[in-house]
Amino acid sequence: TYAVPAVTKTQYHAQDELGQSSHGYAHPGQAAAEVRDAFGNV
Repeated sequence: TYAVPAVTKTQYHAQDELGQSSHGYAHPGQAAAEVRDAFGNV
């Protein structure tokens, strides 16, 4: 029997009433996060 190891992956996205948003992810070996204001600027 072969057991596949469990891999933890995370993603998120949030936005407020002013249009500002943030999103990101985390996977084994890589991660990223970004925040944008209401005008789309990073």
